[in-house]
Amino acid sequence: QFLNEFTVKPVLSKLKPVVAAIAVAAVLSVGLFKVFEGNPDQQYEPDYLQTLQMDDKAAAKESARAAKDNKPAYCRDRYYKAVAGGNMCN
Repeated sequence: QFLNEFTVKPVLSKLKPVVAAIAVAAVLSVGLFKVFEGNPDQQYEPDYLQTLQMDDKAAAKESARAAKDNKPAYCRDRYYKAVAGGNMCN
């Protein structure tokens, strides 16, 4: 009983807020991921490519977004950046 009262209880009392904070952070991160979820492979989808071919405004907007960072197009994709060496992406 002394071991429980003087060794285990203080550790558990300090551990409970830490576990609670980790749980809140996990739930919050999952919630934010669902809210801001996007499709990273959108640029390869046929519907998106067809939209760019048919709509000049969408194509101009995408072109402006791509030119804004002044880097090659492969820098936005992790796989193609690795294939190309990624020398121009820094």
